[in-house]
Formats: sequence, structure tokens, C-alpha cells
Amino acid sequence: MSKQLTAALIAACIAELPTGHISMPHKHLGGNVNIKIHNVAEREAFEKAAFGADSEFKDYPQRAVTFAHAVVDENGKRLFGDDQIPVISEWPAYVTMPVFQRYNEINGVGPDKVEAAEKNS
Repeated sequence: MSKQLTAALIAACIAELPTGHISMPHKHLGGNVNIKIHNVAEREAFEKAAFGADSEFKDYPQRAVTFAHAVVDENGKRLFGDDQIPVISEWPAYVTMPVFQRYNEINGVGPDKVEAAEKNS
């Protein structure tokens, strides 16, 4: 039987979870890639900027936009700027897809969110 979680227990569990970024091996790039873990406010801001009705990125593939915002250095700073999204859009999908999928997994983005964002892009 599971126990009922209290606010204190939830906070204690959250304190043990990773924040900032995680590192994942990328077989096609020959090394590890750091992927941003968003907090709630960061995720909401990303969704609005990347996929909102007024998004400057609406003409670019969702996976390229996500890749540019997801890949970070060891300090959590983006490696790719918005100006590089058109270039990333031309990369092979087998380079961007593992990052896109892992980003969505660690940031709690399910298939329904991905499908809705694709319809808006």
C-alpha cells in the first residue's frame, strides 16, 4: 500500500532530484551532451517563446528549436543561440532526435504536448 504524501515529504523528495542539467551519451557525436532540466517557470517561458502564437520560431522545425534550447554547457548555459536554429534545422534528424526525446522525457513532456506543439509550428 502506498503512503499519502504531505507537502513536507514532497519537498524532501524534490530536493533529492537532479536539477540544472543531465548528461547523456550521444553515439553519433562521440561524446556526452548536457541537456537542460527546466523548472516550471523556465518550461512555461520556453513553450511561450518557442511555440506560442507569436513565436519568432514558428517557421522552424520544433526539434531544431528544442535542440537549441536544450543543449547546455557544464554551467547550464546554452551552447546554441537562436541565430543557429536555421543551421540546426538542416542537421540530420538522427543527431537532434535523441536530444529532443531525452529533453521531453526529463522535462515531463508527453506525446500529447509534442503533438500540440507540432500543430502550432
